[in-house]
Amino acid sequence: LEVGQAKLTEKVDGMDRRLEKVEGTQKNQVWTLIILLGGAIGTAAWRSFFSGNP
Repeated sequence: LEVGQAKLTEKVDGMDRRLEKVEGTQKNQVWTLIILLGGAIGTAAWRSFFSGNP
């Protein structure tokens, strides 16, 4: 029983670590999306502002 319990806790620890890795990559993806969208909006606003003023 003790050996089985140790294996189970190891599996749970491994799953927790995997989840932490996935959460980290998702956070990075969200930040990348925010930065890319912000840059695109900023570039569009910059271009329209300067093309609108002769």
